[in-house]
Amino acid sequence: AFQRALPLNLITVLKEIATTCESAAEDIEKRFKRVNNVYFRFNVEQGMQGITLAEWKKLGEVTQHTMQYIQKSAVNQKINAAVEAI
Repeated sequence: AFQRALPLNLITVLKEIATTCESAAEDIEKRFKRVNNVYFRFNVEQGMQGITLAEWKKLGEVTQHTMQYIQKSAVNQKINAAVEAI
């Protein structure tokens, strides 16, 4: 059913992007670490480890972990800084 909505090659590309974005994020962070309020990365660190790309039906669980993440004080401050930078 999911493959009917998205072509298989697109799913493959999305999987590649998702699995390689960590190293790209680290590279970008190194480039902009001396420049304030230019690069913001939001990444739910806990609770998502057990959810694989094949388990896209667990959207409710992903949403729950995301909501817990954005309610952390440090993350909330980062969100506010990103909004102000925009």
